[in-house]
Parts: sequence; structure tokens; C-alpha cells
Amino acid sequence: MKKIQLKIIFIPLTASLIFTFSHCEKNPEAPSEKRYPEDTYQYESYFKKIAGLSKSVHVIVTDTDRIFVGTEAGVYRLSRNEGQWTNLGLTDSYVTSLIVDSLDNIYAGNHLGEIYKYHISQPDWKMVYKDSLYNSIQSMAYHMNNGCIYAGTRRGEIYQSADDGETWDLVFQVRDWAPFEIFCLSINSNGTIFAGSELGIYRSDDDGENWVNLKEGFYMTDGYPPAWSVHFNSVDHVFIGTGFSIYRSTNNGDDWSIVEDNRTQSDLIVINSNDHIYNIDYEEIFYSTDNGDTWQTIEYKHVQFPYYCVDVDVNGYILLGAQNGIYNSIQSTAIEN
Repeated sequence: MKKIQLKIIFIPLTASLIFTFSHCEKNPEAPSEKRYPEDTYQYESYFKKIAGLSKSVHVIVTDTDRIFVGTEAGVYRLSRNEGQWTNLGLTDSYVTSLIVDSLDNIYAGNHLGEIYKYHISQPDWKMVYKDSLYNSIQSMAYHMNNGCIYAGTRRGEIYQSADDGETWDLVFQVRDWAPFEIFCLSINSNGTIFAGSELGIYRSDDDGENWVNLKEGFYMTDGYPPAWSVHFNSVDHVFIGTGFSIYRSTNNGDDWSIVEDNRTQSDLIVINSNDHIYNIDYEEIFYSTDNGDTWQTIEYKHVQFPYYCVDVDVNGYILLGAQNGIYNSIQSTAIEN
């Protein structure tokens, strides 16, 4: 593996600009100089802390010009027009999952098994689901094709709402005799749903009606590795972080192969608009520009450990949720390495 020592000189900027992930040309122009508001405490690193938020960030959602985060004390939003964080409420909730649908409704799940709904035109949170056993909502996903919302729980259940959160139906359970947590829910461009769990990866090709455990090539001597995160590139190749390895499938999960091994944080993965894969580890970033066939390393000064979540915006800046807030990469990944 080729190792690169990266040194970046940071030039302070004043304006802020928030983007989301989208596809762009293969060799894009340099991103706009407008950036995120900067924290007053700066040091040389691959990442810089975004000012104004010191809460523990556990989930990040981006759209065209906004970033939403779920924290230990509610939901916050940062937009280009505002230039500062707005507290959207739920300050007494430990937010564990978050989505924004096509109608700009925000859904937030918390550690007590509750799901709340919010819209900017009606800025009050409405509880739309409550689990009687305080079953933490660990993950959520919005299906662009059918408008359904999916929620995965700590007890290994997946619930579906087809009416904007008003009612919820149980569509899947990993095991009915023991809790095996649903870590993540991801939906590819064809509408196929992938659910990562403690017992490996599951797939539904029919909007959640039926599920299959994807076993081939995804097996260890002591059983299935946990699928902590699921990601897709522009041609829907699937990449899974298991905590120690990164798996890849080029045929919608029918077969799997390990493309990178022996990582301590292999669940923190992002894929940018050039289909470059970035795995954020402690003091190192592993990245691949050839679909995971080969990997290179960037060393960097660590931010406040532990890290909880990661995303990438439309200009290719990596967003990293940590114990003391949220960080953004100084350099855009959309610029060719």
C-alpha cells in the first residue's frame, strides 16, 4: 500500500456553504471558496471543526444547501443563508437516526424508540411512532421510488410507513427469539433495500415485503460479520463496512469479496461523486480511486475521538461527526488525488 504524508496549509475563509452528495463531471472545477464557519480553535489537520456546535453528533444528513445533524440533545440545522446553527428542537432526545423526505419533512428517531416528524412550515415536532419497549430507532431510510419510510431498531426489526409516518407496519425481524440490531438501512438507485445487522446483510427487492440474507462470500469462521454500514457507487456496486473489513459486491449483493482488511473503523465510509471511496480511521484515511482494487493512505491529526458518523457534500468535502461536534475536510475529495 502506498503511503502519503499529507500537509495542508489552511487559509481562513469567512463565508459558509453547505452542499449534499450528487454526481458531477469526472474532472470538476475547483469547488467554490465559500466554506463552513470555522471554530476559533484551529490546528493543522485534514479536518477542521465547524463552529457553533459542541454536541456529540451521531447522524448527518445533507441536501442541496443544508446540513442536518442528530445529536445527544436534539436536531440542528446549518444552511448557506443562515450561516449559523439553528436548534430545531427535541433537545431532551438522544437522536440516533434522521432522514429528510422529498416534501422537506424531517423524521428523527431516538434512543427511547420514538419517531418524531417536523416540517419547516409547521415548526413543531409530532410523535408519529412510539415503541412500548423503548426499542431504540437505530437507522432510517427514505424510499425515493415509493415514498415509504423505513426504520430499523435495536431489537432487529424493520418498520415501514407508507403514509408519511402516520402508521407503521412491521415488515421484517432478524430473529424473533433474540435481539440482533439493525445498524443501517440503505436504498440504491433501483429501489433495492439493504439492511445491515449483527447477523450480516439482508436485501429486499420488493419494497420490504420479502427479505433474503446475502450469505455468499460474506462469512467468517465464527459466523457472519456485522454489517455496520452500506454504501453504493454510481453503478450501484455495494460496499459494506464490518468494523474490520470492507466488502464489495458488483452484482447487487449476490456475491461478496473483501477489498480491504484489518481496519479499526471500517464502518466510516463515504463514496464521492467520482466514485472514490474514503474510509476514515483513527489518524489515517484509506482511499481508493479504482473501485476498491487498490488503496492509498493519508495520515492526519485526529479530531476528538470517537467518531460516530460520516458523510460527503456535493462539493466533495467530508463531514465527520464526533464527540464534540462536526468537522469538515479542508480539501475537497472532488479534486483528483
